[in-house]
Amino acid sequence: MQRLLSACALATTMIALTNLSQAGDVRVIVQGTVYSAQANSGAFVGTSTGALAELRFDVYTQPNPTGSQLSYSIDPASVSMSIGSITVAGSGAGGNCLFRNNDPAVDGIYTSAIGLAGAQPVAFSFSSCNSQLWSSLDMAQCLGNYTPTAPVPWCVYDFVVAGPGAYIGIDPTSLKLELPTAGTAYCAGDGSAAACPCGNASAGGQLAGCLNSLGSGATLRALGSARLSGDTLQLQGAGMPNSSALYFQGTLQQSGGTGVAFGDGLRCVAGTVVRLGTKLNAAGSSQYPLAGDVPVATRGGVTAPGTRTYQVWYRNSALFCSASTFNLSNGLELVWVP
Repeated sequence: MQRLLSACALATTMIALTNLSQAGDVRVIVQGTVYSAQANSGAFVGTSTGALAELRFDVYTQPNPTGSQLSYSIDPASVSMSIGSITVAGSGAGGNCLFRNNDPAVDGIYTSAIGLAGAQPVAFSFSSCNSQLWSSLDMAQCLGNYTPTAPVPWCVYDFVVAGPGAYIGIDPTSLKLELPTAGTAYCAGDGSAAACPCGNASAGGQLAGCLNSLGSGATLRALGSARLSGDTLQLQGAGMPNSSALYFQGTLQQSGGTGVAFGDGLRCVAGTVVRLGTKLNAAGSSQYPLAGDVPVATRGGVTAPGTRTYQVWYRNSALFCSASTFNLSNGLELVWVP
């Protein structure tokens, strides 16, 4: 493999997409190790070789991308760069990320200089020099962890923080594409909200529901984008028995977010309630939607921007707490954007 600084020049041909949401849709995380540390000015003065480095940012996606390369707009609020013990945020300016799939036989990802607050800009370029890295031009369809080694080694890689007074070269060790977390957890069964029915409070800080017969509290989290024009939201429940789990949506937080006792747990969702779907837990977990399911916004009848609340109601038939045979996760609030 070789390090090619000129690869970043490809990014100058990028055409920015219109932002379709108020938050990024796919998160890019690049990690590496410093091999060249020359920093006489900027936030990273004192950087030494061998220091660990990480760049994070989110991109806005668009539905049904076509062609062999596409420019994604970077969410400026999501940018952060860490080298050693120093972390800086983005400068607040935008930026773009060029994604190439089979172009014509090259898969890669490139950025022009991304502004950093109080530091020189950062740029990176990775390519497999074949068409075996990505499965699609849609970044949301290429989620996963990638390393610059076999079976699909990178033949072009460049990861630098450079500008007047500084050149910090970084050998990349991994590239990750993932869905960013979404929503705000509330109504935890840890005593911070309403009391659990049988004193079965979960541990503080877990943001989980009341304890079930397995000694765990169920959690509800969300990944993806709560965006009406491109709903990629995934509701993910965990910490439950291998039983049925009903995912449902409301328009309000029950009792201002503290919830009320219900079964062996707390009911956290109120207002207009819609059942999204029932799933079977495996290894204590499940999610909605799965492949072939109706997206959350469509199933929940969310047609205009606004706030919705979510929870998982699951079967727990073991004799444990009350005479009821069910429990619930924490609540999760999400704000849908256009």
